Amino acid sequence: MSTTTTTLPKAPTTLRTLVDMNWDPITRIVGSLGIYTKIDFANKQVTECHSTSSIFRGYSIFMKGKDPRDAHFITSGICGDNHATCACYAQNMAFDVRPPALGEWIVNLGEAAEYMFDHNIYQDNLVGVDFCENMVKETNPSVWEKAKRTAAPHAELHGYRTIADIMTALNPFTGEFYRETRRCRTCRPRDSSIAECGLKNRRSRKHIFVF
Repeated sequence: MSTTTTTLPKAPTTLRTLVDMNWDPITRIVGSLGIYTKIDFANKQVTECHSTSSIFRGYSIFMKGKDPRDAHFITSGICGDNHATCACYAQNMAFDVRPPALGEWIVNLGEAAEYMFDHNIYQDNLVGVDFCENMVKETNPSVWEKAKRTAAPHAELHGYRTIADIMTALNPFTGEFYRETRRCRTCRPRDSSIAECGLKNRRSRKHIFVF
């Protein structure tokens, strides 16, 4: 994050202070999102804001000329299950495939499972590190001391006696939450999304819709 301060005229007789505040990259977002703003804190106004992504994907370019039946295999191999699901929906529309209601329910159940998978990764591997023992003990030691004295709600259910115990479980590579989620990441959710939306036999290039 970078911050600079400049004073610009608000009106012919008035000056106001604008602070440039930039967050780039925001690494919690795949694609390294960047946010650039000018903020007038005195008047509580954001006078300018725009975003950018520094990673070029290029799906619309490299998919040109490819067999559309391969879309879910190619795109999901780059960025995961969401592209497989969207590609399968696009294939269904292009080939006028209309799964019955039970098929749509299966798709929705599979999507729900993927949301739970992604939620664990986001919470335990990407965001949780900002609140883990190693981070807080170094940057806010008083907060860490308070966490050690604070009982964790519902400890009888999850087994962590204090808030500090939970923060320790979020430590990268050593914490229990972190390690368990990394083990889950060895699963292949993109394959399940392909199964949800319709299986394809790669050898014969024939769609096998299972609904």
